Amino acid sequence: MRLDSDMVLIGTGLAPLVAAQILLRQGKTVLLLNPEYDFFGENSEFSFDPFFPWAGRETAMRLRDSESDAVLREIQPEFPGSIEVWPGAPAGFRDPLAPFLRVRNRLIVGRKEDESWAGREEVALHAMEKGARAQSFEGWDALKGFPGVATAKIVDPDRYRGIVIPKLADVDAVRFRNGVREFVRERLGEDRLVVGAAPIEFTTEGVRFRKQGKPVNVRVAEGVLTFWTPKLTTWILSLAARHEVKPSLPKGIRLWEEWSLLSKDPVDPSSIGMIDDLVCWAEGEGDPIETDGKRLGVLKPGPLHPISDRSETFRAWENEVVSGDSFEKISNLCDDVLRWGRFTLRSLKVRQTFEWEGHYPSFILFREKFESRVVTGSEGFVADVVRTARIAATRFVEDVRP
Repeated sequence: MRLDSDMVLIGTGLAPLVAAQILLRQGKTVLLLNPEYDFFGENSEFSFDPFFPWAGRETAMRLRDSESDAVLREIQPEFPGSIEVWPGAPAGFRDPLAPFLRVRNRLIVGRKEDESWAGREEVALHAMEKGARAQSFEGWDALKGFPGVATAKIVDPDRYRGIVIPKLADVDAVRFRNGVREFVRERLGEDRLVVGAAPIEFTTEGVRFRKQGKPVNVRVAEGVLTFWTPKLTTWILSLAARHEVKPSLPKGIRLWEEWSLLSKDPVDPSSIGMIDDLVCWAEGEGDPIETDGKRLGVLKPGPLHPISDRSETFRAWENEVVSGDSFEKISNLCDDVLRWGRFTLRSLKVRQTFEWEGHYPSFILFREKFESRVVTGSEGFVADVVRTARIAATRFVEDVRP
């Protein structure tokens, strides 16, 4: 069976799947190549924006982009089904298996002795200038909505202060991307959604890859879009060097630790809490009220590795981030803030995203019989990934239209 196509999409994760949907709606024949066997093994999409670092006017802009109405407008057109909103109207039909967009407050908490608090207030003021709502609290009112906090055990509430920014979005990322993948699989068929397609090479006519050990050559009529995520960095930079292209590079690859802790009591799902450089939330898929509610997620930023370090093994990076310092930080969170006394670790994952200085332009790898582009911004907050994929696909169609 020939796989010649108008468009070939290369990448892992959500971005190439969203782009495939858009190109199919435009009447294009599409081939999607994933060098990984697990489509979401890289796991580079976040359910919410961690707002790291919390500084400057750019963060204020991202706060507005994370408002629930804006995020729903962004993701709903690219999901082949309903998206439930929590909390929603108690009456009426709700699909319990659909992805949920959870409307949660973002609660930023700090200690009164923290010198960094002025910077956090500055971001909130910038966000208010752009139309966001923010409210300040002190003492007990600042702590009582923090996810996982044992309110009955708080003995020093006057030590804390907080800022609440209401109605920001948290997307059910696992259900959302699984739903998009299955829809694209049905539309493309197993032959045109290829996993484990490695190595992938460009030819004068299109692309060549190996499928189940056998070489496959594909002619490309219009173009190739490659969605750049951390796992593809070495390959993409080698292609750029071969074609004498010097792309703008990110500052580095940020490692993240995602801790899942078990709580004795249900975790308040109404807010996502931030303290120091940690982000805390009630974990779970679907409607938080319908789960047991006793899982606390904690996201902690790890070191930033320059792109030049990409030759190091990811296993070495894992050993670097999961350290005694990490356990000490989580212990301090559970002891000093949440007042748990001790914690039970359910799971721990290490994730990667790029960190850019300002804008991160996509770039053209080459223009010959067809055009090959590399798309940046293909990881991070789900809504941002959807926007990136939509812009990349629609711009390509507009640029090549006769």
